[in-house]
Amino acid sequence: MSTSRPLPSLARPVEFSFYGSRDAAKALAARVALLPCHHGPSTVVHCSAAASRGRPVGRSWSAQMERARGGGGDRDLATHIKKRYDVQPKDRSDRRTVSTAGPSGADGDEGDDSAGALSPLRPAVRKRTPRAALFVQDFVQEALVACIQRACGLPSSQPLVSRSTSVTARVIGDKNSRSRAIVLRSGVGKKDVAIMWVSCRDGLLCSCFGGTQNALFLSASARSTKCIHTVAMNKALAVSGVGIDVFRGRMRLRADAADFAVPDEYGVTILWAVLYRSVFSVVSFSSGNAPACIAPGCRRFRGRCGHVRVARDRQGPDGFLDASTGTAPVAVKARLHARKHAGAPRAKVLDNEEEDEGVEKEESDTIRGPQDPDQAKLSSRASRNLLPCSTECDQGEVWARTADWRALYMKRVSGPAAAKASDLKMHNQLFAFSMGAGHLRDVRDVLVEPCCGSCGQKREERHEVVKEPGLLTTHHPSAPSLKVWVGRWECDGADCKRTVEYDGNEDALFSLRRRNKKKQWLLFTRGVVDKLVSSIIAGRTTYTAATRHLSADVQSFSLRRQDVVKLGTAVIKTFKIPPESGRCPLCGPNPAFIVIDAQALGCSDPDDTTPLRPGENCPVLDIPASKLCIFEKAPLRDAISKVLRSSTALTAGQITALRAWQEMVDAPGRPTPEAAAAKVFFHFFPLGNPQAAPPPPGDEDGATGTTPTANTTTAPGPKRRRSSMASTLESAVRVDKEGKLVLGGKGPVPKKPVEVWSDRVGLCRPAFESYSLEDADVWCAAHPFLHAMLTETICGMFQSFDEKAVELLANAIRIRGRDEWRKFTAAADGVGYVASFLGQFADDLEEDRSLRAAVGELLLKAVSIEKYVDDVYAEQASKKSTLDAGWQNANYCARWKGTPTPADYLDWRFEQTDLAALDENDPLVSYEYFAGLPRVRPGIMDSEAAKRRVQYRGKDRHVADLEGEGDACNKAFSIKAGLTQGVFNVVCPHVITLGFRCLFRAESVGEALSIVLERFPKLPQVIFYDVACKLDKNAMRRVRPIMRAHGVRCILDRSHSITHTCSPIYMPDDSLGSTAGVATQAAEVSHSIAVVNRTSLAYMAPATYMVHKMVQVAFANIRKLYRLNADNSPGENDHVWLAPFFHSKVSHQCARVSLCSCKQLDGDDVTNQETPVAVGTSNALEVIDGVAATDSAVAADSMGGREGAMQLVPVPMSVDVAGTRMDVADAVGASNCVAATHWVRAVDAHAGQNAAAEPDATGVADAAVVGDAAGDPSAIADHAGDAGAATGLVDEAFVDLTGAVDETEPASGNLLDGDQALDKFLHGWLLVEHARWIDGQSVPNPEPMDTRPLSKEALAFARRLIDHPPAEAVRPRNKARIVLKGADFLRLAGESWLNDELLNSMVALINERAAQLHPGGTLHEEAPGGDALSAAGGRFMPRTRMLNSFFFSRLAPLPSRYSYDRVRNWGVKMGLDLDAVDKIIVPVNIDGLHWVVVAIDVANRLFCFYDSVRRADRNGVVDVLRRWLGDEVRSRLGPDAASSWDVASWAVRADPRWPRQTDGGSCGVFVLAAADCFSLGAPLLFSQRDISTLRERMAIALFFDDMQVGDDVLSVLPSVATPLASDVEEDHEEE
Repeated sequence: MSTSRPLPSLARPVEFSFYGSRDAAKALAARVALLPCHHGPSTVVHCSAAASRGRPVGRSWSAQMERARGGGGDRDLATHIKKRYDVQPKDRSDRRTVSTAGPSGADGDEGDDSAGALSPLRPAVRKRTPRAALFVQDFVQEALVACIQRACGLPSSQPLVSRSTSVTARVIGDKNSRSRAIVLRSGVGKKDVAIMWVSCRDGLLCSCFGGTQNALFLSASARSTKCIHTVAMNKALAVSGVGIDVFRGRMRLRADAADFAVPDEYGVTILWAVLYRSVFSVVSFSSGNAPACIAPGCRRFRGRCGHVRVARDRQGPDGFLDASTGTAPVAVKARLHARKHAGAPRAKVLDNEEEDEGVEKEESDTIRGPQDPDQAKLSSRASRNLLPCSTECDQGEVWARTADWRALYMKRVSGPAAAKASDLKMHNQLFAFSMGAGHLRDVRDVLVEPCCGSCGQKREERHEVVKEPGLLTTHHPSAPSLKVWVGRWECDGADCKRTVEYDGNEDALFSLRRRNKKKQWLLFTRGVVDKLVSSIIAGRTTYTAATRHLSADVQSFSLRRQDVVKLGTAVIKTFKIPPESGRCPLCGPNPAFIVIDAQALGCSDPDDTTPLRPGENCPVLDIPASKLCIFEKAPLRDAISKVLRSSTALTAGQITALRAWQEMVDAPGRPTPEAAAAKVFFHFFPLGNPQAAPPPPGDEDGATGTTPTANTTTAPGPKRRRSSMASTLESAVRVDKEGKLVLGGKGPVPKKPVEVWSDRVGLCRPAFESYSLEDADVWCAAHPFLHAMLTETICGMFQSFDEKAVELLANAIRIRGRDEWRKFTAAADGVGYVASFLGQFADDLEEDRSLRAAVGELLLKAVSIEKYVDDVYAEQASKKSTLDAGWQNANYCARWKGTPTPADYLDWRFEQTDLAALDENDPLVSYEYFAGLPRVRPGIMDSEAAKRRVQYRGKDRHVADLEGEGDACNKAFSIKAGLTQGVFNVVCPHVITLGFRCLFRAESVGEALSIVLERFPKLPQVIFYDVACKLDKNAMRRVRPIMRAHGVRCILDRSHSITHTCSPIYMPDDSLGSTAGVATQAAEVSHSIAVVNRTSLAYMAPATYMVHKMVQVAFANIRKLYRLNADNSPGENDHVWLAPFFHSKVSHQCARVSLCSCKQLDGDDVTNQETPVAVGTSNALEVIDGVAATDSAVAADSMGGREGAMQLVPVPMSVDVAGTRMDVADAVGASNCVAATHWVRAVDAHAGQNAAAEPDATGVADAAVVGDAAGDPSAIADHAGDAGAATGLVDEAFVDLTGAVDETEPASGNLLDGDQALDKFLHGWLLVEHARWIDGQSVPNPEPMDTRPLSKEALAFARRLIDHPPAEAVRPRNKARIVLKGADFLRLAGESWLNDELLNSMVALINERAAQLHPGGTLHEEAPGGDALSAAGGRFMPRTRMLNSFFFSRLAPLPSRYSYDRVRNWGVKMGLDLDAVDKIIVPVNIDGLHWVVVAIDVANRLFCFYDSVRRADRNGVVDVLRRWLGDEVRSRLGPDAASSWDVASWAVRADPRWPRQTDGGSCGVFVLAAADCFSLGAPLLFSQRDISTLRERMAIALFFDDMQVGDDVLSVLPSVATPLASDVEEDHEEE
């Protein structure tokens, strides 16, 4: 008898298949396990699978009805795993329903929805949710999954979202041969399309524009392409539900697949998917019928490869004009039925290039009188911001308003007496009120400098001020100039004794320090000088044109052009260019690629200008070029070159040499390299019979034609009518005025050779019987290989590659079986012509054993030649004759072979006794400028080459130095008479100009090599240069060990490679492994921007030229940096005002730091925001990325449940958060205040009164005290000075990082209250898990940052943080009140500098940890030596307080500008209690280039100075901090305490055993790691090899805002399904 089972009380669980990997399943299970379980089995669980949106599982009907009745039910605490492009669900939390009458079924039963009536729903308040940014990678996997499923006969589905996808994937194929491929498209350009297929050996191959591997070469083995598209395909296969065997069976390409082409239309572009010889590719045709093939193997001859030929055959003779597939303009118009007509050609602007000639020498209207002191006896000018800060703009507006109102007042004075009396009285009252409020300036006040610009001495009462008249021109368009009074005084400093004339920096003015004819000193507002600089730099005009512009724009401006030149030059000389403006955030201090090119942008060339560039004499060593070739005899190389390049008849001597060479083929034994070369060469160009019949005529370039004999097996293709349009880039080559070949222009077309190599008859006629001339791919693969191997030097062919792997491949080809060499083909991936040759002739190599052995012998020779050159170089560099001549090649390479630092260069500089006392870092001394790249090595000079270049004087051009016998480059450099020869620009691929050097002599490759050695600690992997062939040979003979150690390759940029006939070793398309995706034309782009300044710079003196060029480069870089950091980087930004971005992301501090009260982060737009700000507290969830909560109730709830009502109090924009006053009393009471206001949230009066009665531990009242804002606005003003910095500012635009931050207030609230807000962030759910983890933690027992490698999951997560979109916030505002964005986390990659945001965020974490260890600053237990004993772990922990990065900068912008008054209140606001502190840690930024740290050990009376590069304190940092500490103790503890402390007697420790830095940009990481150890009293045990791990751990710590992130939190990170890049490389090396 069967027992009855009870009916289930719950619905049947929903089951579905999971197609993810095992690791992904584990990660999902871990997430589910972390969800709360005390709410019962009906808790909602979300699950997201590939190509589908997860649905709630298990929500009961009764629970839904309970919520509808208003009971609320259990809250859904499950965290939704959402994609970045998920559509936010509508908020229905306010909707209430009433259940119907009648019985309700059990869980899972269907109820009767029709019974009863529901009460009308109250309409919900719609909340606008910001849309998340769309990313192409978000759609790629979905598109590929659907495409794979359709290709394999399975049903496919894609999510229905409100946004259309920009990615499509479809299967194309040929019905006859059943050949299939998948075309993936994300745009209409050739860079946005890829085609993937499975080879006959089951390898997954891809042809894409960013690819680097030859697919034909890979198809010779079972290897797959390594690119982003194949990675995406593998991920899609893993979740598609399709087995790999099924997919291969459906998509495998047959070995005998026929060629075909399929067109498809994408917008106005026609893309052809073409199969040719087992390789798919995408071919497109331009409007000029110029073809382009994206296959990496066809890149060098992409205009005439087999894919193009197949596509043209498919098009037919009239394909260009065909209405369905043609690309001619008429065809496109016919397809679209409507086409916008191209705009009329822009009229050429004729510039008068001579209008500025001699303008600097013309007679001026401004003078310095005979009574005025000499310019050399004046105090130095103050440095100014490259772009104005917010305070400068405000001060400028005050001056313009003063001029405007004064003009209005003067007009009223001239009116009728009866009508003007009352008006004048009202004007006077308004003037008095406005001047009292700071809205106007009193022109009766004498403008005088507060301190000496040279020594920093302050003006005191004893200094007599000489009062003189001045004339101030404002930027107001119609107001007249202001008559003001200017004062000067004499500095009585011991080493100064200079006259201090008015400079104007404090008042946002600029004094020309020259008088007009009325003997008035001329002054200008910042707006006037910015207009002038913008015209010259941004407008790229001449000073003559700028004078016209200013005189028309500003009515009171009346300077003549010769005085305008003086004004502009004087202003530009005062600009402070921050180092960050010359460093690419993506490349870092050691870019992998640089582009060097000389630009003919010269200036007047006086003979007395001699730049100082220290260096060592390293001439070219005697390394015979003939020894670096396969053949030492030049006649044989010439004969081979003639055969390969033309059909010119061979001479008798050449014929004899070729016959003798052919006899070596049949020599017994192992073939020599010469015999092997003969075997390969005569395989394609048999010596033959001189009386052989000529081949039929064919195409000139060998791309098309018919077979030469009737015995050929390849039938001639259909004849096509040749288009009259240009089909290749070669057709755009022109001859310029100097006879050089250039790309583009109006010069004549160069004469083509009458006879080409394919026309040769008789001896060495091409083997068209074996390889048809019509088969252009065969000859395009054979020609470069023979050219590189047989006609020129082969040294450097495998530079920077794994030479042992290449040697293994060569030996496998030479001695192993017919197909065993295919296993080792990966070694040749990076050398395009080798890969093309092996891939094209793989079958021939298998069939012909002797040919295979010969090819292997040639490759082996190319590898072994490197060892020979190393030995010869060492022998030549150490010869006695070389050393006796003073050549330093060996010593230079031995000393500078590694990665030196600027300190190493300074050590070398101090050793030189013959150098002048001048500073070569001064741009006006060295005439070169690299803002972010200090010198790390001395330059190199060539005394022998300098002797040869004497003969170039008086010539218009000169041939570049021949670099040995094998140098076939025909490059010639021009010489401009009367001007300098231009500049050497060094540009990164992102078009950031890293620096430039002025050329006073003819261009030489040696100077380009010297720049690279001087400025880059780790040399670039690739140097793109228009004569890279010469640069490589020059470096090989001068500094070969350094180039070999760093693996440097020299490659031609694409724009110049077309006109070169050099070896394929230097061609960019034959080195796609090094050049793919790199903008090799970056220098040309930079030139196109700078060339417009040629007119204004040509007639300047060298010093004037230099400062203008520096500013021009800085402005261009800042605009490009803005684009790299913007969320819409491809968008236009010419309309964007760059000053906010400059001060927030580029400049470390305001140049007026000692005078200015501007906020450091005024980078965001603050003119139209009303952001609630909680006074006295900060919450990470109040505002997410600058978006404020609009509901006060919600805002109050997000404050962590703080009791007391919140009210909004208006505060004017002029509030100085970090200053000492807040003038708001009048503004609050005025109802018609015209000033823009921002909103500050204040607690109610009751809470304020309680807080006011209880001062904190430091004796300062709570910053939250505001009183009754409506009744007593003065209460705010009274406390604003101390509370301003403590205000928890929500809007990033108001965060004053340059000011002191009150550490006594909590910086963030409970993240658990803002789960919905955290959904905005990509990894917001991890912050929730971390907040839950923290709740159960006790007092930590901290250790310094762990240097052990992270787990794969944590490492992958850290890399995702670093790869975050630059403009997107990574997490909410942290404890330092900073919103870190992707651009900040990017600085944690590689060797990039750390900025103030990262460093100060870590400072806040260190201080928070110290506060947790010692609550309230008290000791748990006193330990010997005064250290604190931590209650958590029994370890001695010092009580630590770390100051932020702006403290030292404000204390002493320069060593001579020390001012304790500027930081008098900082110690109090940052929670520094001198009675309860053991260590004070101060980070210091030196000149914006280097970070150091000083740990003041109060307990042991010691200054610990740590510099990761230098050992000694050469900048006087410790002296400044010693002085500050004495003043701080005296100010806060009294003179008696200052005497007992006796800070002047404390010792200084700089331990040489502390970790040393060997890279070029990790000083900030070293400083933070050292500060971490100092704060815990731990030894400094990290090293350079740990820096990468420390960067990754800092990224995780900054994301979680916690230095003690536990393993429990890291364990919830998703597992890594695919190995990381580094792991793949390690596995490959093990194989």
